[in-house]
Amino acid sequence: MSDTKKKFTVTILGQEYTIVSDEAEQQVLQAAALINTWMQEIVQKSQGIDPKKVAVLVALQCANRLLEVESHLKTFSKREQQLISLIDHEMQSSL
Repeated sequence: MSDTKKKFTVTILGQEYTIVSDEAEQQVLQAAALINTWMQEIVQKSQGIDPKKVAVLVALQCANRLLEVESHLKTFSKREQQLISLIDHEMQSSL
């Protein structure tokens, strides 16, 4: 992130949105493309579904993926601490 906010125009499900963000342009565009893809997939599977419901379903998908990533991160962090402790212990033992 930077301190400079920029405007980006993205298209999601045929609607244009102006995004004001301090994130990198590539990241904003990738996020919009991902959301667009997920929304299109839901629309194709559920013809005639209300766009608000599509948005809620995609939000739930995002939240689920975020929780999965946070869980993996917590697991990796615990493992990292275990390895650091093991290394510290081995170094102390060899002195």
